[in-house]
Amino acid sequence: PPRGPLDQQFLEAVKETITENLDNSGFNVESLCTSQNMSRSSFYNKLKALTDQAPADYIRLIRLKRAAQLLSEGQDGIDKLD
Repeated sequence: PPRGPLDQQFLEAVKETITENLDNSGFNVESLCTSQNMSRSSFYNKLKALTDQAPADYIRLIRLKRAAQLLSEGQDGIDKLD
């Protein structure tokens, strides 16, 4: 579906919220819905329509992209065993 400025604004807000909570292991779909002032079902339907992904999958995707970015920059934080 075509994305208007409101849809883009929504997606940017969702991405920003996920990014701000990357270190929060307790951050989940419920937290994300609350941050957007939406019910879980409304949020699910809107995000699914815009991204073709369920909210949990979208959060996972953002986290994986950030992890890949950190690894490619050599900031993996993993102790090297010699």
